[in-house]
Amino acid sequence: MIWIAAGHYFHRGRMRGKTRYRLPKEMILRGRDNFQMLFDGGRGLRSGNLVLKYRVVEDRSPSRVATAFIVAKKHGRAVDRNRARRLMREVWRLAYPEVAEKLPENVFVHLALIWAGPPAQVKSPEFWRIREDMLKGVEKVVARLPNVTPGKPDR
Repeated sequence: MIWIAAGHYFHRGRMRGKTRYRLPKEMILRGRDNFQMLFDGGRGLRSGNLVLKYRVVEDRSPSRVATAFIVAKKHGRAVDRNRARRLMREVWRLAYPEVAEKLPENVFVHLALIWAGPPAQVKSPEFWRIREDMLKGVEKVVARLPNVTPGKPDR
């Protein structure tokens, strides 16, 4: 079960009543077809060290934004890539309620957050910098959404 408390998502897992703060599965973009449609027909923009790729869809999922977190192999060791991905996921989890308020009504979006910073910087990504880049990028995406119709390529 998912609750929102003080603007943060949390999920009560099977840890004997302990609360686990994590991003719910419904909010994560999954499936080869979804990724293929996102990268073939979506739009993209750069915000600092992140590239945001997005596409408006007709999906009526519980979450209005399904998100993928991507760090390419060229950015070093798996440990460093996973750390950057975990930070991006946590920033998104904390910022989602704020983002959901800004979205137009009845708009469902697939979004990929792609690390595009220098490979050396993936070893020590900073939470506040990722948050700043992500929020600026999401504001740009939201500003472009009213001009987009679901299911059509956004070029």
